[in-house]
Amino acid sequence: MKIGTKSERYDTYFQALYDEMTEQHHFTGAYRPVEGRPYYVFTSSRGIRYIAGFDRAGRVYTSLVINSGNYEKNKNFFDTLRKRESEINVKFKVPLYWARRDDIKSSVISISRDGTIDTDESKLEAFRAWHIASLLKFKAVFDPEIQTVLNPLR
Repeated sequence: MKIGTKSERYDTYFQALYDEMTEQHHFTGAYRPVEGRPYYVFTSSRGIRYIAGFDRAGRVYTSLVINSGNYEKNKNFFDTLRKRESEINVKFKVPLYWARRDDIKSSVISISRDGTIDTDESKLEAFRAWHIASLLKFKAVFDPEIQTVLNPLR
């Protein structure tokens, strides 16, 4: 049974995700969820964010977003990571979606699965478990990659 408005369901979902990620997994760089948003952002390092969310196309996703505010720096950073796409994809055991997005500043690397917030509690629990596992995997795989890319750029 679905309870409350869609905005309230997002709030409940992301508050529980935030609580588990910060309390049990010590996922740092987290801010309290913003009311009614269909996504939640965890910062990693300057210009790098991990996002868990639901999109309008009926997908649940986890993304790494590169946006330092500098177009060229973002695209160079993305291109450097993309050179290791094969090695990175192997660590995930599923192909990642790599979007350079030349028309805007940010670039995105993500995974997704079917799902919406408008479902029963057991499916939402499965989505939350998937978000947690994928956020932890993104952090474990990408944090070392990010540091490798950032060190020569400094």
